[in-house]
Amino acid sequence: MKNYLSMGFGVNSVAMHLHLLDKGVDFESVFVHHGTDWPETYNYAAGFQWWLKSRGLRPVTILRPAQRGSRPSGTYDVVYDNLYDHSWGLKMFPSRVSRWCTDKFKTSVLSRYHKKPCFVFIGYDWDERHRAKITSKSGMEFRWPLIEADIGRDGCKQIISDHGLPIPMKSGCYICPFQRVCTLNCFAN
Repeated sequence: MKNYLSMGFGVNSVAMHLHLLDKGVDFESVFVHHGTDWPETYNYAAGFQWWLKSRGLRPVTILRPAQRGSRPSGTYDVVYDNLYDHSWGLKMFPSRVSRWCTDKFKTSVLSRYHKKPCFVFIGYDWDERHRAKITSKSGMEFRWPLIEADIGRDGCKQIISDHGLPIPMKSGCYICPFQRVCTLNCFAN
């Protein structure tokens, strides 16, 4: 079965990518460019892609969503390639009540791309082990390599530093209602 790594270009997914490379695991790392990650995340992604290429390693596959919708008037059929335009066009922004945005602009995009059956590596670290649930969905079995290796947040940062790379900021959408309210500095490391 093929292995996929769900890449977000934050601390955990970058560390997981490097950890799996070090262990010699064959996998394809996949990122969904949905248009609402922080600019710093996209900049880090470009640098990481360069780092991989300079070492002859497989680059991260970048996907773009294609979500059908209509304009508020309901008269036009539109295909949105990013979450911001979709939200703005429909006057419907992400909410804490329903995580429709994650499903439409990340999870379903990845699910359509994965050749099943497969393993999907998720970057929860040891400190977040309570989030990991044994799950198999539509031919995808989810795995948590950082938890399996007892690697916590500090260990993730160490892996990145050991490879000579800067520590990325916490990844996440800038329009996400689950994000803490603070300056960008609180997302660093």
